[in-house]
Amino acid sequence: HFKRYILQGDCMTLTLDRPKKAPRQIDVESVCGIDALYFYIKVDLDDYTKFYHNHLLKNHLISENMEMLSNDYTNQFTYFSYSADIGTDYLNEGVAQLQKICRIGFKNLNIADNLYSVKIQMNSIPLQQMTIESIITHFTDLLNSFGLVPLKFQASRVDLNTYIFNYSFDWINHMYFSTRLKKNRSFLNNTTLETFELGARGNGLFLRIYNKLVELSTLDTETERGKKYLIYRKYIRKYLKAPEVNSLWNIELELRREQLRTYKIDTLQDLNDNINSLHTFIFKNSFRLLEKEKKLNTNDSKIPNHDIWNHVIENYDYNGSTVSKIDKTKLKQYKRDNLWLKNRLEEYLAEPRNTDKNLRMEVTYLLDRL
Repeated sequence: HFKRYILQGDCMTLTLDRPKKAPRQIDVESVCGIDALYFYIKVDLDDYTKFYHNHLLKNHLISENMEMLSNDYTNQFTYFSYSADIGTDYLNEGVAQLQKICRIGFKNLNIADNLYSVKIQMNSIPLQQMTIESIITHFTDLLNSFGLVPLKFQASRVDLNTYIFNYSFDWINHMYFSTRLKKNRSFLNNTTLETFELGARGNGLFLRIYNKLVELSTLDTETERGKKYLIYRKYIRKYLKAPEVNSLWNIELELRREQLRTYKIDTLQDLNDNINSLHTFIFKNSFRLLEKEKKLNTNDSKIPNHDIWNHVIENYDYNGSTVSKIDKTKLKQYKRDNLWLKNRLEEYLAEPRNTDKNLRMEVTYLLDRL
């Protein structure tokens, strides 16, 4: 750990700094939920082909609800901003109004990539108003109106979050965490910490702890007002009082598909059934915030959790589901060798929709070389 040398006359004394203890707070208040949700929807290919040619390519989708974001239909996905009335306006209870729900993408039929046909990236505000089950119902009805029947809702990314009221995390660093994750970054405003990140998005497991009030202040006035309203409304429903907000920090766990699969979570229904168990397992086993700094290269298993970490574990409840044991498995590692590449090239040539002659010639040439 850190060493301090003290010079006394003609001799030098070596002392060791004691590990710093983290600031504590007895009464902690928080609200939790989902802050991001991405998923794919599988539909019948024949039905999608009819929809693609008869509706999508003819611009029949463009409407008050569907604003086209892509320039044309040549990219992997053609994206729209989708708005809908989901019951009430979040700022005017009881008043129906269109809200931006998500970015919805429709896959290019000429690109073979084994991805499902429809891609959804939910906006954060409707996630405070809709449940996973109501999202499934909503998009089932939407696709039915296009002549499409959802066969599977495949989870791609989810962010599980907890807002902590009136407690600052501006003191944290990697030495306060018990974890195998090495990559970490801190973002400061002058000397004040505003964001701490642990892990890497590329590995599918990523923790971010940041000053939510600072982040909200960077948004436009209407969006800032709307997000604050929904957070504070959750607080009022939980504690039956209005919050006095001196500070607000967000503890956000981002999980991508490769990590979700290790917990046998494939579909949105799997996620809904296991979301509380998933959160509990990861916050107990993948990283722990400690009550004091650990020493370098020593076992930190005996250092207790910070009180607030225990609070986050015990108080995360998305939908009332029971916290039960959840098993983690290792993902199968596929060898990326010549045989693997040969199989992918042959799959490309076997796909009848891949009609680009020049590209097929190049793929055939590479296949011959292998």
